[in-house]
Amino acid sequence: RRAGTGDPDKPALNLLMGGMTGVGKTEIARALAEVLGTGIYIVDCNTLQHSHEIAREIGAPPGYVGHVAEPALAKFIKEHPNGVLLLDEYEKMHSDVQKRLMSLEDSGRFQRPDGQVLDGKQLHILKTSNLGSAELVQFAREGEWTDKQAAQKTFLESARRHPSPAGAPGRGAGRGT
Repeated sequence: RRAGTGDPDKPALNLLMGGMTGVGKTEIARALAEVLGTGIYIVDCNTLQHSHEIAREIGAPPGYVGHVAEPALAKFIKEHPNGVLLLDEYEKMHSDVQKRLMSLEDSGRFQRPDGQVLDGKQLHILKTSNLGSAELVQFAREGEWTDKQAAQKTFLESARRHPSPAGAPGRGAGRGT
């Protein structure tokens, strides 16, 4: 953004990284936080597969247990407004959580359950995915793995087959964006 690129009404970075386990997607996020000299908050989306698990990360709705507690993500945004948010294995996250995070990804705004809106326009959001990994491993075994375009096509096709959050056509992991 300092170079005059990017939309000032969106997060500083919103990136989806795909690939097999162990290729360094998480390490890229850690390295970015180190280079930026800021904090990193890692959300293991594998633990957010059920809607009732939302409360600890992004907050419970009014009237539910944990409503008064500050969500961990809100605390991170306050303490590290230009931090790195890593959503690890994004495709495994429950669609309710994905829907709640869309405003952060789209407009750099995160609304807590109590209505307070936090500014996340300086956040660096990185999402990792293992979609397509099984197919890529199969290609490698069969000796068909020869170019990056084939890998990209495989990943994007897997992402398109993966369901998007309800009510959000063309969004999230479901459309390869």
